[in-house]
Amino acid sequence: VQTVEILSRRGEECRIRNPWPGPCRVTTSQGKPVPHSVDDGGLLVFQTERGVGYRIEPKVPAEVAP
Repeated sequence: VQTVEILSRRGEECRIRNPWPGPCRVTTSQGKPVPHSVDDGGLLVFQTERGVGYRIEPKVPAEVAP
């Protein structure tokens, strides 16, 4: 899995298991960062807005980023 894309139809909380072994980042389809957390069960949790698309991808260490 390289990226996960989600379209929020109802604007509710999203809870999804991180498919990568390390940290990830969440952005809107337009690239705006989305605050998120990881719950006690290891699920990635963030609030969505109705009709907005979200992208989840592995976080690239700063020293490796282009």
